[in-house]
Amino acid sequence: MERIAKERGVALSVLPKKVIYDAVADTATVWDWFVDHDICPFLRGDNECTMYEDRPEICRMFPEIKNEQLFEIQKFVKDIQAVDLPYEVLVARAQDALVRAGVLCSELPKGMQ
Repeated sequence: MERIAKERGVALSVLPKKVIYDAVADTATVWDWFVDHDICPFLRGDNECTMYEDRPEICRMFPEIKNEQLFEIQKFVKDIQAVDLPYEVLVARAQDALVRAGVLCSELPKGMQ
């Protein structure tokens, strides 16, 4: 999606939607992403998708999106210890870990946390 946006000169913002943060290892893993736009930037005025043949899996599943990732997430997090930290601290640490890993270029804007 990002490659096609760049080729077509379409402004696109894709952000982490579900992140698992391991406070002990100080690492974060993005489990799901979302396109940060009110209306998909690939839709024309007549609601026609301009990248229909190359659309990502999330678009192919719409509108019947099911959360079948729960079992995979449970396996992934079984060895991660829970920590008693305020939500804001966990979000900030997860953002820092994603920036260090090169997943995010910078911290998310206020209100996007």
